Amino acid sequence: MATRVLRASSYFEPGRLPLRVLQAHHGDNTIAPHAHDFIELVFFAAGRSVHEYAGQRYRLEPGDLFIIHPGEPHAYVHGKGVKVFNCLFLPEAILPDLEYLSRMEGFFDLVMVEPFFRAEAGLRDALHLDAAQRVRAEELLRGMERELQAQSPGYEAAARAMLIQLLVLAARFRHEVDRSGAASESDPLTEKRTLIRDCIRFVEEHYAEQIRLENLAERAYLSPEYFSKVFKRLTSQTPIEFITSLRLDKAKQLLSTSSLPVTEIAQRTGFHDANYFSRQFRKAEGMSPASWRRQNAS
Repeated sequence: MATRVLRASSYFEPGRLPLRVLQAHHGDNTIAPHAHDFIELVFFAAGRSVHEYAGQRYRLEPGDLFIIHPGEPHAYVHGKGVKVFNCLFLPEAILPDLEYLSRMEGFFDLVMVEPFFRAEAGLRDALHLDAAQRVRAEELLRGMERELQAQSPGYEAAARAMLIQLLVLAARFRHEVDRSGAASESDPLTEKRTLIRDCIRFVEEHYAEQIRLENLAERAYLSPEYFSKVFKRLTSQTPIEFITSLRLDKAKQLLSTSSLPVTEIAQRTGFHDANYFSRQFRKAEGMSPASWRRQNAS
């Protein structure tokens, strides 16, 4: 049976801030395998459950916080009195602050690095917030929910600000956990995490330029062949697939928020051949950049 995919169009209104908070009282119910085409921040508020993810099972307890990225199938089983907050959003919701957030080590690990090696590490790196941080996280989630429901003047700015606060809270907590020594330097994933962090940062900063596999491998002091194997094992993508995916994400941001010609967007996002850009875009989205823009323009 195919995994059910939850679509952003079912949760976000066109032209509105793509952010939503849902309180889910699963009780003792099983939540069937599903994925989504948006980011989901999950805060486990009460009860007990088992999270099925990447072919493994992980126990969840109150205070656990983790992020599920688009396209990641997961399910919940063996629930007992489960209550969770699901904070759903698209990257555009945090785009104005992404540059600043990405400078935070904790944010970079939690949001941008760990999703790429979860197939190997599972949810071992999910945060388990302490009592004070749990209270604050729930306050922010409830605050976002109230703003989005009431839609008072300025509600989108207020809700987005609370989302940023929640991400900063989680990133700071993650960073403190690492500094305290809870994340062991002997962890076999530490070196791989560093490798992925460095490569992702390099691509994030230079995606508009020509990036060669040899350049990335050299940064990791590995041969191109071995680097590709390690990268594919951690991310389920080849380095070239990752770069292309990132460039397409950047292109979609420009398509939905600007009136720039498609050819210029291709140039700005590292596709120096407009025809190649169109082929890659159609392959990923099932339509041309122009058609996608008409459907998703802000």
